[in-house]
Amino acid sequence: MSGEIDKAVASAPTATEQSQKPGAERRRFPRYEFQMPVFVRILIEEETFNPMRFPGQTRNISMGGMLVETEGLGENDYNMLIRRQRMVRVHAQIPDVEGEVAFFGKICWYDFRCTSRKTACSLGISFEPLREREEKVLSELLQRISSAGGGSPGVSA
Repeated sequence: MSGEIDKAVASAPTATEQSQKPGAERRRFPRYEFQMPVFVRILIEEETFNPMRFPGQTRNISMGGMLVETEGLGENDYNMLIRRQRMVRVHAQIPDVEGEVAFFGKICWYDFRCTSRKTACSLGISFEPLREREEKVLSELLQRISSAGGGSPGVSA
């Protein structure tokens, strides 16, 4: 098992718990706390040939999507780019996997915050149907995270 995955899992809190009422799980797939650097591309018509790309960090991941947090996204860029159902492509370098992996999805929710030091934007991204390679890589990653003790006992689909 990769030392990088062990470090990411060890530094992460236990599983994300988010529900409408105690005991009710709303998610189709269990979420696993996992941090890794990513690049997010917002796919909009105006940027067809040169999509906006900005760095982020995953906070959690599942077979159905991921939570990505970015810092330093300006308010003007946020107002222009971030919308529900807008298509995104998340580029990641998964530990122990050769080459970059690109996950396609849609923004399903977002939160933009200005603090005294910086701006931060959280993006809830729901994956579109994954291609075979991405599905295999993600499944193996989640299995390794779960085996390392960073997983949630959440509900499956």
